[in-house]
Parts: sequence; structure tokens; C-alpha cells
Amino acid sequence: MGAFGTPHETAETGERHLELFEKIGKREDLMSFSSMLKRIGSTVTLVRDAPNGELRVEVLASIQKGKAFFDITTDVEEGDLIEQKIPSGKLVTHRVTDVTHHQAPAHFSRGSHIEADIEKFDGSAANSVRSARTREIARRDREPLRILYMTAAQAGDLRVDREVRAVREAVRAATHRDMVDIEPLPAATGSDLLNGLTRFRPHAIHFSGHGNESVLSFDAGETGPAHGYAMAADTFVGALRAVDHPPRLVVLNACKSEAQLETLTSVASVAVGMSGSIGDSAAISFAARFYSSIAEGQSVASALALSKVELSMAHVADADLPTLKAASGVNPATVVLVA
Repeated sequence: MGAFGTPHETAETGERHLELFEKIGKREDLMSFSSMLKRIGSTVTLVRDAPNGELRVEVLASIQKGKAFFDITTDVEEGDLIEQKIPSGKLVTHRVTDVTHHQAPAHFSRGSHIEADIEKFDGSAANSVRSARTREIARRDREPLRILYMTAAQAGDLRVDREVRAVREAVRAATHRDMVDIEPLPAATGSDLLNGLTRFRPHAIHFSGHGNESVLSFDAGETGPAHGYAMAADTFVGALRAVDHPPRLVVLNACKSEAQLETLTSVASVAVGMSGSIGDSAAISFAARFYSSIAEGQSVASALALSKVELSMAHVADADLPTLKAASGVNPATVVLVA
């Protein structure tokens, strides 16, 4: 465990650490926030009571008196519990009472982070708070996983409509089908992307169409060029970053899109892309199995592995193309989007 987070930390030490975190969003001569966490943070377990059971995710955080700091891509909300093992081996539990997202300017996005107010309590209090949290969730409507499913093939050379149909059929047959809401955006334009982000507020964004290491080919609309509109990777990421609540998962079902994943994980917790040119049939099979697995309650890492096995069983040469990248401090094997 890092120096941060021992319950015996002095007020003076805590103030020095707070100063560092305040400066990091303002000065470019300091290390990035993610690097700071790796240096002085520690691995903790976020615990959330969900309608179908308890969700536990290991994340990187810096814990100090009354405060917890996380990478900007971490999914943390008021009422979550934080389990932290201190050097003595004792397990200390905190409750999140408030969450603030500090989004740094685009020219210095490495300063972005999440700050949470926390309170400590003992085991008996933990049970009491956890019960209250369970009652709170039981009272409110269950929120399904919202997937913004964008497709674009202006030249008509990809069977993207067939892909959407295959995915919806696979999800409808899954155990948690009622907890997945897919919003198709056929012939998606840049404006459709922005409208979808603000109106639908997706937890996951999927793009199927042409692409490469640096662009995604969107539809150009009725008055645009026949070959479509090439959206730069930085522009796409900028659109995701611009909204108050960016998606947790981004999937690019497009050729050679793996190179874009590093940038995407500066916004999303997990991103999936293709390491080479993927065939139309393989892209359809991959997407159907991936989202079927998500709807069965599998983690993102498991869903990707299952989709690759499906391609291998069909003797598809493109089986190894789907690739996953996770943000710093995020373990994709613990990212479960439907439960």
C-alpha cells in the first residue's frame, strides 16, 4: 500500500498531498494525475450494491482524511463503499458521500481526476450503511445499460444493418435482456454522434464502419461527399470528453482501429478495436457474441475473450484481431456493465 491512506496520517502530510493534487491540474511541469496515483496511491476495492447482487471492482486510488482521489475514468458514485487494506493488515472501510469530476482543459487533459468526499465507519456501521444503500437502490428504477450503436457505410459495401440485427437478436436471447437498451444510429453523421451523446447519455458507444489508425469514416449526409466524412481520432475523443458523463466503454468495429485505443482510454474505462483489417462476416459475429456476453453479466474482458473463441470455432482467420485496452488503474476483468 502507498503512503497515502494510513489512518494515522498526520494533518500536515494530508495537506501537502492535497496541495500536490491541486497543483497537478494547473502546472504542466508536474507529472500526470495517473502517474501521481501510480506513485503514491494504492489498490482499493469499490463496493456497490446492485439489484442483482454486490458489485466489487479493484481500482487505483489515493485515500486520505476525508478525501479519495481517482483517475477520471473510474466509475464511482455517492453511496459506494471503499475497502482499503492498511499496512497492519486491517481492512478499513469508507463510504463515499459526494463525488466531483475535475475535467482539465483539453490542452492539459492529464490533470483530469475525480475527487470524492468520504467518511470512515466500523464493520457494524458498514452493514447499516450497506442496508440503507440496498433499500435506496430497491426504491429507484433499475437503469439499463445504454448502448449508442452507430453504423456508417455510405458506399454500401458493409452489411452494417445485418450486424445491428444480429446484435439485437443475441441480446434478446440473453438472461439480462431487459437491462440492455440499444439505440441504433444508421448512416451516422458527426451531428448524430453529438446528439446521441447528449440525448441518449450512453454508457457504451459502438461504431461499425470503415476506419484506420487515425480516422473513422462517418456518413456525410445527403449533401456531403459520396465517400463519407473522415473524422479524426482526436475529434472523436474530443466529442466523448465534452459531455458531463463520458461512456465507460467504446467499441470500434472498424479496420486497424487498435491504434486509437490509447487515446480513447483517456476518456473511457475500456476501449476495444481491431488490430488489422477485419472481414464483414467476422465483424458481425464478433459484435453479436460480445454484446450477448455483456448481457449475460460477463465482464468486458470475458466478453472479448468469448467473442474471439467464437471466431476461432468458426475457423475465421480474423479471430485474433479484436483487441482491448483499459485505462490506468482499471482491470477489465472486473468491469461488469450488466448484472
